[in-house]
Amino acid sequence: MFNKLLSSIEKNASWKKVIILFFVSIFFGICIITMFFGLIKLNPDATMDAGDYYNSSTFFQYLEQQGAEGRQSYLILHLFDYLYIILSTLFLIFTIYLLLRKVTHPKKIKYLSLVPFASAIFDVLENLCIDLSILFFPKKIMILANLSGYFTAIKMMVLYVSFTIVLVLIIIVIIKTIKNKLIKN
Repeated sequence: MFNKLLSSIEKNASWKKVIILFFVSIFFGICIITMFFGLIKLNPDATMDAGDYYNSSTFFQYLEQQGAEGRQSYLILHLFDYLYIILSTLFLIFTIYLLLRKVTHPKKIKYLSLVPFASAIFDVLENLCIDLSILFFPKKIMILANLSGYFTAIKMMVLYVSFTIVLVLIIIVIIKTIKNKLIKN
C-alpha cells in the first residue's frame, strides 16, 4: 500500500501543485476558521478540532454548549474540514517529497514524506468520533469521546512533526544552496 502511495507521489508531485494546494488549503482554512465568514453558527469556544487534547467530560460539555444549531453546524463544517484535510495533507506530502529530492536521493528516506498521512488519518478519526457523537446526541457514547481526545492529541503531535520536517528540510536546502554558490565562486 505504501509503495503504491509513494509511486503516486513520485508521479504527481510538482512545485506548481504545491503552490496551488497551498492557496486552496489556505482558502479552506480561512473558511473553516471564520465559519464561512459567519454564515455557520458555531460556538468557537466549544470546538474540539483545534485543541491539543480534551477529556470526555470536556467533549460532552462542548457538545452541550453548542446547542442544537451549533451541533448541526459542526456537521456542516466537518464536510468542508474533510476536504481541507485532503488538500493540506497533499500539500505537506508533496512539499516534503520535493524538498527531500533537493536534499538527497528520495529513495533513501522517501517514507518521510508520508508522515503527514498519519496526521490526516487521525484527523479523520477525530472528526468521525465528533460527528457520530453529534448524531447520537444526547446519548453519550464514552468510547467516542475518549478516543476523540486521543486522536486529536496524536493528530497534533504528528502535524508538529510534519512541520518540523518541512522546516528542517528548508534549512538544509538553504545551507546546501549557499554552500554550492560559495564553492562555485
